[in-house]
Amino acid sequence: MFELARAGQTAAAVGLIRGTLIGQQRALDGTISQFLIVNNRMQEEAAAANRGIYDRVAAEIMTLVAVLLVVVGIAGVWIVVVNRRAFEAVRDVTAQLRTLSWHTLRLQEDVQRSVSRELHDDFGQILTAMGTLLGHARRRVPGDDPLTEQLDHVRTIAQETLDRIRAQSQWLHPGVLDDFGLEKALARCAEQFERQTGIRTTLEATGPIGDVRPEFAIHVYRVVQEALSNIGRHSGSSEARVQLECDGAALRLEVEDRGRGMAAGRARTVEGGLGLVSMRERAELMGGQLRLRQSPGGGLIVEMRVPRAVVTTTPEGVLT
Repeated sequence: MFELARAGQTAAAVGLIRGTLIGQQRALDGTISQFLIVNNRMQEEAAAANRGIYDRVAAEIMTLVAVLLVVVGIAGVWIVVVNRRAFEAVRDVTAQLRTLSWHTLRLQEDVQRSVSRELHDDFGQILTAMGTLLGHARRRVPGDDPLTEQLDHVRTIAQETLDRIRAQSQWLHPGVLDDFGLEKALARCAEQFERQTGIRTTLEATGPIGDVRPEFAIHVYRVVQEALSNIGRHSGSSEARVQLECDGAALRLEVEDRGRGMAAGRARTVEGGLGLVSMRERAELMGGQLRLRQSPGGGLIVEMRVPRAVVTTTPEGVLT
């Protein structure tokens, strides 16, 4: 090629160069084309492999998600079933406890009624007879006899004991409740409380109070009795008011004082006392509610509300 150029055969040298370069270019183009084809094929294979890997991973993820959803669903159903069973068990236990509490209170009232009658009938008659005999003996003894003073003293002790037994008998079970009904029993309770404490006590009763069934009337009476007892012990009040109202919807009870109200010390004493627990239990067993609230006059109000259909002679909603 260079020799031809030196020999002056330029055209031949150019033709030879062109032919050689074109051949090499074609060979290079072929090599590049094959490389591109191989590269494209490898890229397609890599893309297909990537798609396969992605599809497998996606399938595995979907399978895992499905399994997790099934597990979560089963766990959720199991939790719902377990919670429902636990709720039903708690509800059954609560109902059993309520029934047990109701029967316990009824048994307690029956026992107290029996003891009250024994105190009133047996011991009351004995002490009454003793007082009568002491009176007869006193009249037969001369007035200047030293024995008269001793007889008077013993007779006084017998009378005081009789009064205490009668008061204890009434506290255990108010006979007037059985004989004359709830309103008369509450009036007697208010009178006794006023006489014992000096706290002026008023009773306001409206509506058909006499319709309250005896097995519920005793619980209303006990709530009033305990509320008045709390007033005497903790309120420092000089007045107390008992209001009982029975209308078409409910039996409402309020026991109000004019004392220290919801002062911190009294609130803790009342809230933490067994008396309030007993009052609330009696209210709830009758299907009602009991709460404490501040009186507009600065004192404390014990408020109870019970559905009338439960506690009256109306058959609907009667608790047995």
